[in-house]
Amino acid sequence: MRSIGLGDPMTTPRLDVSLGELAARQPEAIDVLERFGLDYCCGGRQTLGEACEAGQVDPAVVQAALAALAADAGVHWAEAPLPALVAHLLTAFHAPHRLAFAHLRQQAATVVEAHRVDPVWGPRLASLAACLGGLADELEHHMQKEERVLFPWICGGQGRNAGAPVRVLLSEHEHTAHQLRTLRALAADYQPPAGACTTLTAFFAGLAGLERALHEHMHLENNVLFPRALAG
Repeated sequence: MRSIGLGDPMTTPRLDVSLGELAARQPEAIDVLERFGLDYCCGGRQTLGEACEAGQVDPAVVQAALAALAADAGVHWAEAPLPALVAHLLTAFHAPHRLAFAHLRQQAATVVEAHRVDPVWGPRLASLAACLGGLADELEHHMQKEERVLFPWICGGQGRNAGAPVRVLLSEHEHTAHQLRTLRALAADYQPPAGACTTLTAFFAGLAGLERALHEHMHLENNVLFPRALAG
């Protein structure tokens, strides 16, 4: 794998590397970026140093965590053929997202009904369920545009002509990121209240997993697939 100053294991990564490039070239770094709340998907153009400053995170602590990572033997999508990356997006994200949303919407209905008389969590869970439903519907439309238009263009070698649809999809990613932040705020950072039932605890865990999957999904498109396709 080409070195871009991210560092081999036990080497300190530079603060001027962008988060998108860091996550693309060193996929194992995503766990660290998620842990410190550094936005590598829609905020992938910011440097590691800028992100740490904006998030009030000690950059030395983040650098140490990144430097300690073991080398990843997995696929590095920044260098894989574009059709293989598209296939990965479909199987690792599009299909699982649909299943996750269907399950989470069922859980949302259950917890809303169970907690509707709670003066604090009743209204909060109702708002959370509404936000989740809106996100599910919008993301389904978004994925269909990718599956029917953009991905066939890219796999057919016409990605360089996809500037207009890519701009639309990037804007939709920004909106998705905003909705994810809203979900997290409504769910109190996915920390269930004391004495929460099993269903509510599982629901919050599922939402946290969905957030993580969508972050990685959008990162691979924003910082890997779209730039490579547009470059021809």
